[in-house]
Amino acid sequence: MPRINAKGMAEMIALPGYAQIPILAAQKYPSQGPAQFRRPYYAPAIDAIRNAYQSNDRGATVRDAREAIRGLKVASRRENLNRVLESFGNSDQLQRQLTIARKPRIIANLGTVELRASPDIVAIDEAGATKLLYYHCKSTAYDQEAAKRLIEISHWLCEENEIDIAPRDIEVIDLSNGTLHRIRNRRESTVRQMKQTAKVIASLWDDL
Repeated sequence: MPRINAKGMAEMIALPGYAQIPILAAQKYPSQGPAQFRRPYYAPAIDAIRNAYQSNDRGATVRDAREAIRGLKVASRRENLNRVLESFGNSDQLQRQLTIARKPRIIANLGTVELRASPDIVAIDEAGATKLLYYHCKSTAYDQEAAKRLIEISHWLCEENEIDIAPRDIEVIDLSNGTLHRIRNRRESTVRQMKQTAKVIASLWDDL
């Protein structure tokens, strides 16, 4: 069965067919090809951010993670992970009152395509609201429209899984420039585009 996550779908929607294929191939074969900007590459940074929110000394947790990263063999990875943690440690995000929660299974089918939300962190804020948080770790800024689509697709998936969450409580945090992406309402045009893109994915999957 074709499988794609919300981030991949959000990026594919606006691309011409030839540009969709590399994203789709990365979804089908996640262990092959260059992995520089896929989530596992940045897993130590995301884990450190999650650990910081569970720590009594967040600054020290981030510093310890940056020290541990110095032991990695690949210099470019050390530099990128350090950049992400430095950005997080110097941002307002570090001081947020969040309680880490268990990640629910958020999956729905669009015809023969399995679509899933894969937030980096699920947390409860000081007001008791559930937050789905995505962190953008590349050195270049995340496209604003792609961020909106990612939130919208994730919200649709939550709705399909009977998870009660407002669009404003799904966030994309761009650690390249400190931008916090939020929306008030979901555009139904994004849902229509998503469903159409799912048909394209289904037609291409077996030939990848």
